[in-house]
Amino acid sequence: MKSFGYCIWLVPCVTKKLINITNGFTPHITIRSQLTKNQAIEEFNKLSITKPIKIKLDKDYKLSEEDNFFALYYNVKPINYIPIWWPEDAHISFRYKYDKPFTQKEIDNTLNKYIKYLTFDTIEIRNCNGHFKNWEKISKNDI
Repeated sequence: MKSFGYCIWLVPCVTKKLINITNGFTPHITIRSQLTKNQAIEEFNKLSITKPIKIKLDKDYKLSEEDNFFALYYNVKPINYIPIWWPEDAHISFRYKYDKPFTQKEIDNTLNKYIKYLTFDTIEIRNCNGHFKNWEKISKNDI
């Protein structure tokens, strides 16, 4: 099982349509990964969003595989402004899977047919250890 430690995510304004595409998984742009909880809290407290960030998705999806962890994602570009903390390899993850590659049907069901732009307005800390369906959002009370 691929683990990413504690991560800081930029999360879009989530709609039911978006959650249906991702099969219930929260789509996100990873700002930082492989952090301890204390590191994540320290980094999180340095970040801010002064206004929602509008991004454009590339027209072509990407697939990756590492340690039997498969990801389907799109590279993204901000269109209204770029925060100083913007990640160099910014991409939005739409689907994850273990043990076998995505089928063409799964890819077709996730394809960027209707979503070309998204607005991101929230920064979160996630504990990304264990199965991705169990990755937990860290409560504001714990930060």
